[in-house]
Amino acid sequence: EPTGTGFVEFGSEEEGQKAIDEMNGKEVQGKELLVEKARPRRVNIWS
Repeated sequence: EPTGTGFVEFGSEEEGQKAIDEMNGKEVQGKELLVEKARPRRVNIWS
């Protein structure tokens, strides 16, 4: 089953923050959106 995860790039930090502020918590097709800034992946030191 799809996780419903997506990534979007914006032209500026301000545009990205505006999208987070406006869309986080909105409902789309019966599901509440969680919109947040992407975090860098943690590196697995054992691989």
